[in-house]
Amino acid sequence: MNKKWIPVISPEHAGAYKELMDQVTSGLVQKVSGFIKNPSSLQYEGVGAMGGTAGDLLYLFYIAEYNEDESIYNLALEGLETLLAISTGNRMHGFCTGVPGLLWMLYHLENKEIVPDAGTMIDEELIDAFCTGCIELIKHADYDYMHGGLSMASPLLESKRRTAKHDHYLELMVDALISSATRGGEMAWWYYIIDFEKIDEKGISMGLSHGMPSIIAVLSKIWEQGIAQEKCKKLIEQVVNFVLDKKLKPGSSSLYPFSYRDDISEQPNGSGRIAWCYGDIDIAIALHYAYKVIPDERYKIEAEYLFKYIVDHNYENFQYTFDGSFCHGMCGNGHIFNRLYNMTGNENYREIADFWFKNIFPKVKMEDDVLKIHIMEKKITLWSDKTNIISGTAGIGLTLLSAMAEVRPDWDEMFLLNL
Repeated sequence: MNKKWIPVISPEHAGAYKELMDQVTSGLVQKVSGFIKNPSSLQYEGVGAMGGTAGDLLYLFYIAEYNEDESIYNLALEGLETLLAISTGNRMHGFCTGVPGLLWMLYHLENKEIVPDAGTMIDEELIDAFCTGCIELIKHADYDYMHGGLSMASPLLESKRRTAKHDHYLELMVDALISSATRGGEMAWWYYIIDFEKIDEKGISMGLSHGMPSIIAVLSKIWEQGIAQEKCKKLIEQVVNFVLDKKLKPGSSSLYPFSYRDDISEQPNGSGRIAWCYGDIDIAIALHYAYKVIPDERYKIEAEYLFKYIVDHNYENFQYTFDGSFCHGMCGNGHIFNRLYNMTGNENYREIADFWFKNIFPKVKMEDDVLKIHIMEKKITLWSDKTNIISGTAGIGLTLLSAMAEVRPDWDEMFLLNL
């Protein structure tokens, strides 16, 4: 963990990226200044770190630390106090946009020594309420990492203030996963609403955002903390068995399906389109986590094969990427390969990270003094003024900061990418 972080963008090419980061910073400074004066302007926004206002503040804290800019730091701190004040009665349980994501950010800021004692800013009774609520959701098979029962797993794992009671909550989450799983042979899985316009048609999600890979990753992180290790190990093995069983036949447009419904594998166009949310790279990341717990050579070999396949088909994958966002666009893909490069030292990953970052520029534009990002929502492409991390400009800013500078992106733990 002490290994020096190596940026993938060389200094001689950094000028245009720095200009874009300055635009991100300017836009977020303006937004935060605005909601400090008028907190009601946030009433329709989430508060979480992934898809809410906490992510805007997280970027400002990182850039303030990097630039040693006291004015931006103070603004972010005032913005955080404002956000906490309006979040007191917020009962949004999801990690992506709700209070669990905000709680994770507080622990993260404290761990990074950016905001001392940030972890004390939310009442313990509220933490208890969210933990018990999430456990109940998992018992009913609503496990979703971003929006459902696993929402409190990452905040608890991030906390250096974690107590025996919090460890017990994590073990209860594991127990709830065990009890709510569907099983067949030596496999385990959970159903998920794949299409929210057809809520009665459930399938199995195979993405890191909502599916089996996220469960494998979270269980491995709980195992690493020495909690419910035998239970985690057994369940990881069963989930991996299910995932590997769903590998597609040669000639398919990806190696693994995006989802599995009514015994039919559903896959995208393209050779395993690269994205944080769904795609073959998610399966490789899940296998990487599983191998930490269970040193089964099959996991390692399959993960390495998947990463190589994705590298070999990078340009084909690019043809099916229309977005600039972190979730399933240019900056997220660049960041994933930046992570892989820093983990392995493989120059192929560095070159591919550079490729994806270069393609950010056609996906952003200034319009009426507002930086907009080209995104795809519900199969429609549009120019958006979103500022959050997962689908907005804060995601561009954070990924570029660690692509250009020796700034370790520990924030990506929220996306299960701190490999």
